Amino acid sequence: MANIQAAKQPWEVNMSALLGLVGATLIMISFLIGLFILTPTASDYFGNNAKIHRDCAGVDSSVTTAFDGPKALAARCATEDSAGDGGTALQDQLVTLTSTNRWKEPLAFVGVASFMAGIALAFSSIPALLKNRGDVMAAAYKQILAQGA
Repeated sequence: MANIQAAKQPWEVNMSALLGLVGATLIMISFLIGLFILTPTASDYFGNNAKIHRDCAGVDSSVTTAFDGPKALAARCATEDSAGDGGTALQDQLVTLTSTNRWKEPLAFVGVASFMAGIALAFSSIPALLKNRGDVMAAAYKQILAQGA
């Protein structure tokens, strides 16, 4: 008589759970960074400062270029008396807003990719599980027939 043993899980089942968990964790980390770091920074940068304050942050009035744009901005900042209103704080907020997305978006992409790879591995384990269950059922069927006779 054939021995009926418990079905062994294919390696894809364990790896799919691991990849799915890693992917979900990376996506959640990316979401939390956006929620708790980028949202308050963007709110402070865009909400509490007028556009002239943001434009004049760190503008030096002694700019010498061949273009009229920087000269006009420097002249406007000098007349508006807004060049000294927290220029470095505004620059720090702008740097945070622009630089965080350069590494946060790839982090979220890797999270989605590993989550999708986990789903693909889970689906690829289905044929191996069905083959194993078919073998177990064939062995069990032979034993059922032998006991019934």
